[in-house]
Amino acid sequence: MIQHHSNVYNLIIPHGQPTALNAAGKFLYVVDASGPVELKVDDMSPSILRAGQGMIFDGTFERIELQSPEGVRMPVKLWIGFTAFIDNRQSVVPAKTRDHARADGAIGPNTKVDFAGRYEASDIQRKSILVSNLDTTLSVELLDAAGNVMLNIWPQTSIVHETSGPVSVRNPNANAVSVRISETIFTA
Repeated sequence: MIQHHSNVYNLIIPHGQPTALNAAGKFLYVVDASGPVELKVDDMSPSILRAGQGMIFDGTFERIELQSPEGVRMPVKLWIGFTAFIDNRQSVVPAKTRDHARADGAIGPNTKVDFAGRYEASDIQRKSILVSNLDTTLSVELLDAAGNVMLNIWPQTSIVHETSGPVSVRNPNANAVSVRISETIFTA
């Protein structure tokens, strides 16, 4: 009786050259790799796979040649065998952002400054607005798009408010208030 095994192989692809593995199977899965891996199975044309990708073959293969298309030394973990490898993990990748800092300034008496949250073509929407009230005695207000007060920002206090919609910072006082305002914006 022929035994069919499935195994995880921990390999190192050397800098600038391929490495070969004699292993039989019908399933091949890249469990982990820090970059793309070029795989040549038996006499087939090479395929480029990344971590989380694999191949199913109609027949049995016996030899795999691995190489880094970038020519770098790279550890690779492969699943090879006669049973499928199921990996339903998901990775959370933080969205790309940019900071939109404004020059320090003052908000005049009884006035507000509007913040749209999108300023460049690559901007998707605002993630958050950061407001520092630099004044020692007077507070300012964060307003929603309709002009309603969402919160007070007390003297010498900073806040981070997550919102994608338009907001305003208002000075309800009879004297100017020094502030520092910046936004974190999701970009394409």
